Amino acid sequence: MIHRVDVGRVPKFLVGIDPALAEFRMSVDIDKKRIDALLGREQTVGVRYENPIGQSLMGTITIAP
Repeated sequence: MIHRVDVGRVPKFLVGIDPALAEFRMSVDIDKKRIDALLGREQTVGVRYENPIGQSLMGTITIAP
């Protein structure tokens, strides 16, 4: 599931969303701001996040262009 919200100069209010999920999504950050575009080359990318739910998290992270 992908959540995307276009942001700009005008404020947007998101209603009816899970506050813990929103807090989790806002906390996710990767340690590289630029990733090499060399095909077939593995790269290590660190991911940091905070877990506001208090339960174990499990899933897959995909970095898309």
